Amino acid sequence: MNAKHVTGSASAALKGDTVELSGPLSFATVPPLLSSSGQWFKAGRDQLTVDLSGVSWADSAGLALLLEWLAQAQAHKVALHFTGIDRQVAEIIRVNGLQELLGLTSRP
Repeated sequence: MNAKHVTGSASAALKGDTVELSGPLSFATVPPLLSSSGQWFKAGRDQLTVDLSGVSWADSAGLALLLEWLAQAQAHKVALHFTGIDRQVAEIIRVNGLQELLGLTSRP
């Protein structure tokens, strides 16, 4: 079995209505991101963009984080958009059939 071991930390920087993520999204890095992100959805904003262009890698925990953020956004009536998704992250989303749910379907 091939498994990728990811080291390092992930970070999130809120700049206006955009969150810039960087680093790997893994079982080791997701819990701190999740615990620090709750205020993003309670700040009275109408929309929030999560820029994933700095994400170097994601596993199922990273995918679960995106889904949790989507649920929090919906609960607080915040339109959530994901941008800058690299090939590996897009593939894990596609394999799990979550493109439409995460708003990543291509539009004509």
